[in-house]
Amino acid sequence: MYISGHSQLFFILNNTYIIGTMDLLDLPPEVFQRIIEEYVTAEHTRKTAKTRIVCKTFRDCINEELFARQSVSKFKSRVGKRLLEKNLALFLTYRVRSLHGASDFLPSVIRGTVDRLMTLRKNPEDLRKGVTESVIQTLITHLEYPTNLAIIATPNQYQNLQVDRMNYITLVVALYAQNEDEVRAILDGGVDPWIQTALFRSAIHISTDLNSEGLVRLVLTATDKMNVGPISKQRRDLQGRIMTQSIFASMRRRQWTIVDCLMKWSASHVAKPPLRTVQHWVELAASSSDACGTLVTMQKLGFLRHNHNYHKAIAMGLMLNPKPEYVLRICIKERLLHEHSLIEWRGYQSWTLLEIAIAGDKSALVKAVLAVNAPANMSESLRFAIWSDSCAAVRVLLDHGADPEAPMQPPAIETTCELAEDNPGISKMIKKAIEKKKDALGTRQYAP
Repeated sequence: MYISGHSQLFFILNNTYIIGTMDLLDLPPEVFQRIIEEYVTAEHTRKTAKTRIVCKTFRDCINEELFARQSVSKFKSRVGKRLLEKNLALFLTYRVRSLHGASDFLPSVIRGTVDRLMTLRKNPEDLRKGVTESVIQTLITHLEYPTNLAIIATPNQYQNLQVDRMNYITLVVALYAQNEDEVRAILDGGVDPWIQTALFRSAIHISTDLNSEGLVRLVLTATDKMNVGPISKQRRDLQGRIMTQSIFASMRRRQWTIVDCLMKWSASHVAKPPLRTVQHWVELAASSSDACGTLVTMQKLGFLRHNHNYHKAIAMGLMLNPKPEYVLRICIKERLLHEHSLIEWRGYQSWTLLEIAIAGDKSALVKAVLAVNAPANMSESLRFAIWSDSCAAVRVLLDHGADPEAPMQPPAIETTCELAEDNPGISKMIKKAIEKKKDALGTRQYAP
């Protein structure tokens, strides 16, 4: 097809080339539409898309034919799918209007959601276009693989057209819009926020993803209103599973206020999580300087059963914490950990927190342990740091007054200088510390 100057047209119609020269606007609409239909049907998707740049009128007509009338099978190829991804909003906008035959899965979902939102908001009909565009954008943004859904939906996904699922999708759209008034109205209408469809996860998952404490509280309050009377074991297990997943996700995103809110509700409504799960929570909380309140909350809610079960988890979290001192002080104050507690580490070995920090070359944790309560025998810790090849720990211990020449009980076979022979950096620090000690004593001697 070629168009120039006065809109010369070369079209394929009924497999016969028609060459004519006429003004584009002079064509009868039904003839022009038939020409476009034949052209779009016959030509490859890539070529059809490129032809849209000729002029605005041509672009609009080809867009309507391509995205509104053509079979979705045209978009199953790699090139077709790529074109659909770029124009998915336009495709759905056309299909939702149902101007050309029965609509497919996603258009039905969109139209049903728009109808419910229009009724809920009591909007006049002239606002339908704006609501439709908003719903389309929400679905395109938050659905997983929306292009595949636009081409073909599975029988499992078609179940979302059921009334309760459609009501839930309306709730999801309101959640993503973060409109608390709409969310409250939909929940008050009896929509179950714990539904998990083939399209979307539960309302708690979505609310925590959005980091909205207000939405989380709305969903939990609605659940309290629905949970009147005995609850089936299946539903309680579902709620427990979703709460555990949401707490994990919120912890990884460092949303500690939401974590505390979820934990408080979970403690009074579902079974307490297993030991291994709580250990993971403790580790994540100990790794953040902002989560001290969460550690205390877990203890007060009874999640921590026998504090010694969580010593290793706290140590692992503190190892990851860039500023662990405050968290360590809170753990000691709340008796979750003692600075001299022996912690099972690396198999059946039991180490102190300072030894764990030294072995992991975590200078921030070494400083924190020394700041909380410096051990009586720092020289022994210094030897352990040299043996562990931890330059950072050696430097911190020397800065805190560890004596590299202190006598050991029982007597050590090797001096600290001999221990550090294989590490030039540590050896240099040890010799410098010994020389500094000699200078302080007023007896100038060279270090061995």
